[in-house]
Amino acid sequence: MAPNGMPSADARGVLAPAQAVIGAAGRNRKSHTEETPMAIFIQAELAGVTTAQYDALNAKLQALPGDTFKGCMSHVAIPTGSGMQIFDVWESEESMRTFSDLLMPAAQELGLPMGEMPKVSPVHDYWVPEA
Repeated sequence: MAPNGMPSADARGVLAPAQAVIGAAGRNRKSHTEETPMAIFIQAELAGVTTAQYDALNAKLQALPGDTFKGCMSHVAIPTGSGMQIFDVWESEESMRTFSDLLMPAAQELGLPMGEMPKVSPVHDYWVPEA
């Protein structure tokens, strides 16, 4: 595994065997089983939202008491030509809904446009390369 978390290649540019890559990440792997709740992937399009508006919303959420982001396993926000795209992995649909109950009033208070419902997909496997 390369320092950047990507599969490493040898001098010829050949990638390490998949098993070696999977093994290196195994300690951080989260797979859905009957004993664990199913993680979910969220993809949201925030049309018309600027990075400044996103930052203001994020600051407002971080200032709330308690663990506002409890259950969020990862979050990525990407500016686009028409707004922002958000990609999240949540431990469960319940944790995502709890967060949404905090998010929506904060977004409305800041006057952010309400967009389409986010796309929600079940996660089969999730892992983070070692730092």
